[in-house]
Amino acid sequence: MEALADHEAVPLLRTVLRSLPPGGVFYTENFVPTHPTRSVMEWFLDFHLSYRSLEALRAVALQAEADPSRMEIKLDSTGSLALLRMAK
Repeated sequence: MEALADHEAVPLLRTVLRSLPPGGVFYTENFVPTHPTRSVMEWFLDFHLSYRSLEALRAVALQAEADPSRMEIKLDSTGSLALLRMAK
């Protein structure tokens, strides 16, 4: 997800959701904008990712037609990754 802009992530997630079998679950994650290595990657390595907050990751999932009642979004234990769980 970090390597994709929203306009690329939405159709990918939509395709994954549509291809999941009934009861299937899909997990993905995204670095949050406050990720501690962001400045190092961007300033020194010239490597730019798509950082998403919990709200931004939720918006992408909803645009991909994920069922909000079958979605879970939370931070990992370090607070640096947004975790997304979508079920069909």
